Order: sequence, then structure tokens, then C-alpha cells
Amino acid sequence: MQLELYLKRSMALWRKKLGIQPSLKRLVFSVAQFYEATDTLVKQRVAHARVKFACRKGCSHCCHLRVELLPPEVFYIAEHIKTLPEPQQAAIKNNLALHNAYAHNKTFVEYSKACPFLTAQGGCALYAVRPHKCRAMVSKRVETCITTGDADEDQPLSAAFQHLVMQTIELYKQQGCVMHPVELGQGLLAALQNEQLAQRWHMGEQVFDLLPEKIVFN
Repeated sequence: MQLELYLKRSMALWRKKLGIQPSLKRLVFSVAQFYEATDTLVKQRVAHARVKFACRKGCSHCCHLRVELLPPEVFYIAEHIKTLPEPQQAAIKNNLALHNAYAHNKTFVEYSKACPFLTAQGGCALYAVRPHKCRAMVSKRVETCITTGDADEDQPLSAAFQHLVMQTIELYKQQGCVMHPVELGQGLLAALQNEQLAQRWHMGEQVFDLLPEKIVFN
């Protein structure tokens, strides 16, 4: 009930902030609200249900799974990358190009490669703007992550995450935006290489290649 109440209030506030016919900039940067809600759900579960998660800095077992982003997440993270020094941006684009050669047409079960933003120390180079999928991948036992490649999830929290994602998708769809997910590296490289992509998405166009599983949210 605590999680449901928070989600209801959070989504109402988000809708109010967006207003009617929001600009592209507002749609993109409001993704911060999506990430804040994700993080708060975890904190509330820990605080009110005393759930303990094994995730720690340097633990990167889940960083070898395929990560899917919603389109506004792609543009939000791309905007952050554009603020970095030019040499760092160039290195990121080069790394993404190499990553895409591997990720092309890989289904979730076929994918097994380190995230292009995983550092040598086991950290995330873009931790502050990391995707919802990464924020939501919390596990009660690291042994499960090692042996099965998946998290030992807290079911009430997982249900709340799913609810949050579906409400977020619906919120953007109401603005005429296509919300089919895209693989992290492929989406980011496309957004960084084409400055017009975000505007085309804002106008209702499908601008990213579908995942091999053809996941769509109609």
C-alpha cells in the first residue's frame, strides 16, 4: 500500500509538471522524475519493509545483461553525454560503435557482454543518469545473480516497478510519442549521431530499430 500510494502521488505530480502539450525539452528532461520515482520505491521498500539488498558498488554481474531503454531515456542520457568534454564524447561514441557491432540482432538470452559504460573498477561511468532498468535491478542475494544471471527480486517492489513503467509509457503515449524500447548502446549512438532524431520522435515518429523480439507498446 505504501508503494502504491507513493506511485499515485508521484505520477499526479509528474502530469502536473508536464502540463498540456509539453515541449521536447520538457518531455526529455522530465525523465529525471522517472528515475527519482524508481530510486524512491527502493528506499521505501528498505525503510518500511526492512528488505535488504545485496547490491554494492563494484558488484557488476547484472552489467553484462542487455539493457533496454524507453526512447525519452535515450535522449535524456544523450543530453548528459553532450555536456562532457569533446575527447570523452568521442571515446564514448567509438565505444558505442564497437558495442553495436556485437549487440546487433542479439536477443536478451543471446546477449552476454559488458555494458559499454562499465568501468575497469566495476562502476558505472554514467551512474547519475543510469537507466531505469539498471536502477530497478536490485537483488536480495548476489549468489542468485552469479548462478542464474538474474536478480533475486523482491516481488512487491518488482510489481511497483512494472506499474511505474506502464504508467510512464502511457504518460508519453498521451503526448503522441512512440515508446517502443531500444537497446541501450544502439539507441544512444543513433541519438548522438543524429541531432534531428529527438525532434522526429517528438513529432510521433518511430525513430529506433525494434528489439529482435519486436517488443512494442501500442
